[in-house]
Amino acid sequence: MRKVGPDAAGFAAFTICELLIQRLILDGRLSGAEARDLLEVAALRHEDSAVGDEAALNGDAAYLIRRLVRGLKPLLDRDGAGPAEAPAPAPDRAGIDG
Repeated sequence: MRKVGPDAAGFAAFTICELLIQRLILDGRLSGAEARDLLEVAALRHEDSAVGDEAALNGDAAYLIRRLVRGLKPLLDRDGAGPAEAPAPAPDRAGIDG
């Protein structure tokens, strides 16, 4: 397996979480309000932990979570709309080692 840095790993994990939240909402398994509450708790947890040596890291994590809420706002606000069609998948990434 190819070595990757923590920035790439964190970005990949963030993307996966975003897509999971989208899918759960689109499938009607998680409401927009529930997703918003989940993300709010996660942001608050990082804000509360933003002290000492990890202050910058936790502050940045809280910031990213709050930006995710903003980006997902149209989806989070569609409560009661039921399952919807998912966005088209990303194009094939042939040639990327894995």
